Amino acid sequence: LTKDISIDLLELPADLCELRAEVLELTVESAALREVPEWLGEFVHLELLRLDGTLCDVGDEYMNDVLEELPASLSDLRALRSLTIQNFSALHILPESIGRLTSLEILHIEGCHPLQELPGMSAMKHLTSFTLDNLQYLYLWSLSDLAKLPSSIGNLTGLRDLRIVSCRMIMELPTIEGLMSLETLHIESCDTLRELPASIDALMVLQTLHLNLLPNLKALLVSIGALIALTNLNVYFCGLTDLPSSIESLTALRTLMLSQEMHPDGRALKTLACALPALRLLQRLVLFGVCEDDVLALGRSLKAWPLPLLDLDNSNWRNASDNQICLTSCWEALGLPPEAATWENTAILQHWRVQQEKVAALASGLHAQLGAASRVSSLNDVALVLIADEVLGGWSLLKLWQRERLAREQAHGVQTCNIEGGKTGPAEHFGSFEFSAGAPGWRRYSLDDGRKYYYHREIATTQWEVPPGWIENTVLSTNSETLGEGGAASTVGEWDVLADDDAWSA
Repeated sequence: LTKDISIDLLELPADLCELRAEVLELTVESAALREVPEWLGEFVHLELLRLDGTLCDVGDEYMNDVLEELPASLSDLRALRSLTIQNFSALHILPESIGRLTSLEILHIEGCHPLQELPGMSAMKHLTSFTLDNLQYLYLWSLSDLAKLPSSIGNLTGLRDLRIVSCRMIMELPTIEGLMSLETLHIESCDTLRELPASIDALMVLQTLHLNLLPNLKALLVSIGALIALTNLNVYFCGLTDLPSSIESLTALRTLMLSQEMHPDGRALKTLACALPALRLLQRLVLFGVCEDDVLALGRSLKAWPLPLLDLDNSNWRNASDNQICLTSCWEALGLPPEAATWENTAILQHWRVQQEKVAALASGLHAQLGAASRVSSLNDVALVLIADEVLGGWSLLKLWQRERLAREQAHGVQTCNIEGGKTGPAEHFGSFEFSAGAPGWRRYSLDDGRKYYYHREIATTQWEVPPGWIENTVLSTNSETLGEGGAASTVGEWDVLADDDAWSA
């Protein structure tokens, strides 16, 4: 039996108690209700209880402002699976007994502005029965005086969906490493929240992370890269000026919505551009606060690695004035043909995909048509990358990103570990270096004691072992000098190409 009571009652009718063995769902909507009777706890088969302080289609001015507390007997509703308490502007406390509703799956609390504590906060230190093991959905809405969440929230191992909206006094969240089933975390309009809990990296099944209107959230933790199941990330109108580089580890992402703070040092979208090549499953990209430099950075990344599933028709890029931004704003800098000046973003991305397919066809065709005996067919993967770079720009872009990253690390005093005796610091600080035409990207460093080690600048890897293809006695040169086995170096734009047929290097 379902029972709806939607008139402005001062109290529940006593004869309702006669139905206590039959009612499974009960909805009470009243802006005048003064109390909820103790006998409500006798509805032992009740599965859904919804208490709403407003009538349907009535404005907030009629919100219930007389109900101040709920009965402790609510804990007797052992079959209750869903509890909604909303729009009671005088409700200042919830009974601790709610913690004994062991069948509860959905708890929705909204519009109870004076509520300052939740069950399981200070008093819960002495209780052991706050289990709520079956709770799957926890919604906290418009609790404007709530300053802290109970630490026991972190013990809700079955929780799948946690939403905290318009709780403007919350400055921090409790540890959440116990929320092993959490799939959705939605935090919005919490003005004083400054950071996410460090334990967020424990949410291994989290699929949706929504962070919206958090002006004091200045940074995302590096550990966000551990959220390997994340498919939807929304970081909108927060105080971010940059992203952690670990965002490139979110390889399951399908949808990314991001806005960056308008700040002279804002790098969020440039960092995103560096991460895009790794986000191969990305389908939708919505950006706000895009400037011309960001468009160029994103365009160069998509040109080099045009994501196969990205649908720019279903994406939206806007600047700080909320105007649509297109890749055509820098079509010349992106090396597009003149007719691209009128193309949509989708057409430009498709053009790059075709270019990528042509390069792949060229590389595979050379091997297939010229045969194994041809010196052209002996080109290794690095040489083919260099050829592709003439069309797509990937290799030079990687070098640029690496230089920028190292410059930022050095500017902020970040140290890079080397294999040498536990020392730390940029590799070039330890010994003189040599460059090999046969092992592009690798440099050899000679230490004072005669030992040598090898460092790859592009992937920040250090090792003692000689890299494959290393050619002895090759020194770094920026003009025409003899290199290795007689190859002469010449400079072509950003390229250093060796005249020796067997040796290519960027």
